[in-house]
Amino acid sequence: MGDIAIVVAAYNAQDTLARAIESVRGLTDPDWQLVVVDDGSNDDTYAIATRFAQHESRISVVRQENAGTGMARNAGIRATTTEWIAYLDADDMLAPEWLTVMKRTMEQHSGYDIYCSNGWFVDADGGREPIFSSYEAREITLDDILRSCCILGGGALVNRQVLDGVGGFANIYWSEDYNLWVRLLVQGARAYATAEKLYLYHRAGDGRKSNNAYPRSDSVVQTLTHAIDTGTLTEAQEQIARAGIASAQQRPHMEAQKRHLRLAVTRIVGERYADIVMRTLHRFAWVVRPLRRRAARGRVERQRS
Repeated sequence: MGDIAIVVAAYNAQDTLARAIESVRGLTDPDWQLVVVDDGSNDDTYAIATRFAQHESRISVVRQENAGTGMARNAGIRATTTEWIAYLDADDMLAPEWLTVMKRTMEQHSGYDIYCSNGWFVDADGGREPIFSSYEAREITLDDILRSCCILGGGALVNRQVLDGVGGFANIYWSEDYNLWVRLLVQGARAYATAEKLYLYHRAGDGRKSNNAYPRSDSVVQTLTHAIDTGTLTEAQEQIARAGIASAQQRPHMEAQKRHLRLAVTRIVGERYADIVMRTLHRFAWVVRPLRRRAARGRVERQRS
């Protein structure tokens, strides 16, 4: 199976990088390499990464001028020679059993180019909820990825050969992971998911790049439009992609609804209990989601007119 390298692209990550690195050091399977790419930080990111590397031979550090997450990940990939590559965001964590479970999954379901898992959203109060509320162990098809980003990028293992075949991550700033999955599966790569929750996504704070809904939406639209333009999709797949474009255009409005609800909840119960209330409300989200989608669709249509 070959060795496995984990790439962390870090930009001004001094507050969370040590936590991310410690999660790798705490893996129950020691067969890993870690490359931290300091993407032009102007804080102590490089110093923190270097201190770890000085005491751990499996950790190396690359420093470059700021070029964005995708290009930083590509730099980390170039710094390794392993057969399999995974990436970890500098503000997230891998579960201790991540590598053990992923290796077992690869052995039991050989022949795939991408292996991924479910994970946890982690709030500031330590509370958790699944990233995918319903997630089965199965193959992820091109149809699936055109419908939505059902491959959790963090912790996913990608075969170097197929990754090199599409040139790695694209030089885009938003939704670079979804862009990669679509390009890989359009080119014929195969993906398999385990249902186990192996990645911890810390969603506390407003500084995460992924919190910016409008540019993420535009990037998804561009990715799906490019997939259609390749001319390789079936008629049914093209219809799925066009539905995905419509959904992506609605997403910023739905996220705005959620932000407004969060603000209202915070005013009523205070910041301390807001995460608990929001997690409870999320369990009943399916009841109001059709109404939210209808309202978001109306906003998109009004913008067009």
